[in-house]
Amino acid sequence: LHVTDAQNINEICVLFCRAPLSTDTNQLSGLLLNEGNGDNGDDNGELKITQKIDWDRRFDLMTQHSAQHLVSAVALGEFGINTHTFSLGDEKLSYIDLIIDESWDKDYASDIFIKIEQKANEHIRNNLPMTPTWLDVDDPLFETKVRSRLLPEGIMGPIRLVEIANGDIDMNTCCGTHVKTLGQLQMIKFFRMEKVKPTIFRVYFAAAKRLMDVMNDMYNNQASLTSMLSCQETEQVQRVTQLLEYKRNTTIEMKNLREKLCASQAKEIVEKCKSNNHVAVVDVGEDMDMAYMTMLSNAVMEQIPKEENILLFVGGSDSFLLVGTPQKIDENGKKIAELMEGRGGGKNGKYQGKAPKIRTALDDVEMFLKTL
Repeated sequence: LHVTDAQNINEICVLFCRAPLSTDTNQLSGLLLNEGNGDNGDDNGELKITQKIDWDRRFDLMTQHSAQHLVSAVALGEFGINTHTFSLGDEKLSYIDLIIDESWDKDYASDIFIKIEQKANEHIRNNLPMTPTWLDVDDPLFETKVRSRLLPEGIMGPIRLVEIANGDIDMNTCCGTHVKTLGQLQMIKFFRMEKVKPTIFRVYFAAAKRLMDVMNDMYNNQASLTSMLSCQETEQVQRVTQLLEYKRNTTIEMKNLREKLCASQAKEIVEKCKSNNHVAVVDVGEDMDMAYMTMLSNAVMEQIPKEENILLFVGGSDSFLLVGTPQKIDENGKKIAELMEGRGGGKNGKYQGKAPKIRTALDDVEMFLKTL
């Protein structure tokens, strides 16, 4: 069983566990009822439980939590900025929400937090001690020096604190695990910073091994981009900007070409409708999507009466678009789709859908359309 959480419920320590996927119901019930046997039990049938700390995870959480203490202490001590909330985040970045003045814009706040980052790393380089201690809530020092909040009303006696530099940098109520010295954090780096509310500024950060992992991922990504873009690291932004500009120009050019193609095809379809009993079945090709078929149908319908003609367009991904006389389309759209072994939906003279055998059934569909 893997312990995932522990809570104090009615003064009883309750462990929340996750059993291996291979554990069946009877086996799990036996564990819960203390019916130990075999390798899991002693001679009296008592269940033996072996607990093992996942030290890599424990140390990771210790370093991120300790880094938060340090950042919060520097923010408050140097700039009077209080911490609102904190999250260990995912396996990459943690974040701290800090309370700022509503008048601060993002640039002004970012400048201040760069200074906080620099000061925090100065303390790390000095390898200041981080130690637990206890202090009675009635001690005058508790009111003047301890950084704390939300203590239960009426609490009495000594409270566990965590100090940085013997309380010169920080003295905060906390029951968590922490590093012995700030040098174990190695370094703190702020990444994304954003104003999530008028008075809340969120700072994403990493320290210790998490920071090493993030930097390693960033380097590998940059190396991959350098290879893909065939340029130096310092040229990546310029190269991506060029590619985006090329894409924008190409998109505009393609749009203009599609409009010209649409106008040319529309003329041909109009003539076909006039000579083919007001019916036209048009295969626009596998490369054309529903957007193009819609644009083409609109161009055709601007030139011929919608009430007298029926058009079927076939495009890529087995898609089709049926437009024309509203009554005929609404009454026969489903049947036409079934002739192509497909399905779709629509109303008011427009029916669209998909059909796997769309191109092999076009002749039969055209003959049916002529009978309407």
